[in-house]
Amino acid sequence: MSETPKRIEFIKMQGLGNDFVLINSINPKTQSQRDITLSPEDARKICHRQFGIGCDQILWLKESDCAHAKMDILNADGSAAEMCGNGIRAAALFLAKDGPEPGQSEYKIETGAGVLSLRIDGAEGPELVEVNMGPPEFLKSFAEGEMIQAAGREFRFYDLSMGNPHAVIFVDEPVAEIPIESWGRPIETAARFPLRTNVEFVETIANDRIKIRVWERGSGATLACGTGACAAAVTAIFHKNLALKNRKLNVELPGGVLEIRWDGDGQPVFMKGPAKRVFAAEIDLSAVNLPVNLSSDQ
Repeated sequence: MSETPKRIEFIKMQGLGNDFVLINSINPKTQSQRDITLSPEDARKICHRQFGIGCDQILWLKESDCAHAKMDILNADGSAAEMCGNGIRAAALFLAKDGPEPGQSEYKIETGAGVLSLRIDGAEGPELVEVNMGPPEFLKSFAEGEMIQAAGREFRFYDLSMGNPHAVIFVDEPVAEIPIESWGRPIETAARFPLRTNVEFVETIANDRIKIRVWERGSGATLACGTGACAAAVTAIFHKNLALKNRKLNVELPGGVLEIRWDGDGQPVFMKGPAKRVFAAEIDLSAVNLPVNLSSDQ
C-alpha cells in the first residue's frame, strides 16, 4: 500500500539572509494544514538545500492562549530551538500580512523564551520590525569570561542567554577571515555545553559598530542570527564599553545590519531589522528521501 502524501503549504521568508520555512497552523486553508505533525526527520527533509526546500530553520506558527501566535522552531538538524531573533521578525511580518488579525502594528508571539512584543515599521518594501527581546540572562562565566580549548587553540568566551544559549568570543583578526566551521562546530558541541550552544565571533569596528559571524546551534554557519547579534552587542557594551552615549550598536552580519539597543543590567534588549516574504508553495514530504549519510546532517 502506498503512503498517503504528506503535503504541507509553506511560506519561504528571510531576515538578512537567515532563511526560514514558515508553516501556518493558525488560520490555514485546510484542516489537514492545521493538524500537521512534524518529526525531526521531516524537519531535516524540509531544511535540506538539495533534497528539500532549503532553510536554516522552520518556523511553525500555532494558536496561543496568551499571544497572537505561538512559534515553535526546528533547526536544520531536526532539533528544537527556544528562540530565533530573525525568525520572530519574519513571523510578525506574516501575522501583519496574512494572520488572523492582519494590519496591526504591534503583535505578541509566544516562544520557548517567553512572550515577546514586536512593533512593525513601514507598509511597503522590506519592513523593519523591532522586537523587545527581554533582558539578557548572564550565565556563570559572563562577568570574567572562561577559557575553552577547541580546534587546536584556546578561546576566551562570555556565556549568556537571550532565551537560548550563547558563547561570545572577541577576535583580533577580521571575522570574514576566520575558519567558522573549524572553530564553531567544536565549540558548539564541547562538553562544557551539555545542551550545545550558539557561538558568536566578534570584531570591534568602532564605538558604535561591531562585526560578527555566528555558528548557530543545530544549523551551522548562517548569514545572520538575531539572538546572536543581541548577545554580541550586550557583551560588547558590558566588556568593551562600547555605545556609551546611547547604548545602541549597529551589528554587521554577513547578511546585513541589525540595530541593537540595551540600556544596562536588568533592562530589555531591543532589536530592529528587516524581514521579507520570498514565496509561497507546497511540499510533498512523501516525495523527499534523504540518503542515509545525509539524513542527520546537511
